[in-house]
Amino acid sequence: ATPSGWLAEEVKRSPILGRFPVSVIPYGLDLEEFSPRDAGSAREVFGIPREAKVILFVADGLPLFRKGFEVLVQALEQLRRWMPDLHLVTVGHHNPTFGHQVPHSYLGHINSDRLLSNIYSAADLLVIPSLQDNLPNTVLEAMACGTPAVGFDVGGIPDMIQDRQTGLLVSRREPGPLSAAMLELLQNPDRRRALGANSRRHALSHFSLEEQADRYCRLYTEILRDRVLH
Repeated sequence: ATPSGWLAEEVKRSPILGRFPVSVIPYGLDLEEFSPRDAGSAREVFGIPREAKVILFVADGLPLFRKGFEVLVQALEQLRRWMPDLHLVTVGHHNPTFGHQVPHSYLGHINSDRLLSNIYSAADLLVIPSLQDNLPNTVLEAMACGTPAVGFDVGGIPDMIQDRQTGLLVSRREPGPLSAAMLELLQNPDRRRALGANSRRHALSHFSLEEQADRYCRLYTEILRDRVLH
């Protein structure tokens, strides 16, 4: 059982595991803990300017190459020409250092789901510039909080971001297209809110803990039935 369609295809190509049947069962979330919060109150708590255009980047290790932080930095350098009120919020281990002048709030490593849900709610959008990834929980969590995501069309990210329905997928893994996608949403608050509402509905339908458990129960029941029949 894999959490993403991408990883399922990798398993099928494996000379060791390819002979086994594969099921795709996404991760589940506590959708009570990860739910939309009041953005204004959340920004006040974390000291984020109320009127800023807030981009959120979350990663366990912020400097990780595969998470694409360097690409994000270059994209922000382009974006700030059009968005002077841009504000970057980062969450994770290690305060990232970069040379441009975009205002930045580093909130450290957060263990509390309730605090994380407030951070997601404080953002206008989550950016997921991963160059390699499976089914990053950050996207699931943002969607559950009604925050649309912008990310590259890699790994399991397309399993979550439905392009122009729950966020924007960027096909070219380059700063320019990523910057353009972020600008498109930041300049259109009504569309951003619509994508956020779609994200929450999609999370409720596909990424609850109950749905994850049901899928495993159905899988185990099917396996046991096949064993009895044979």
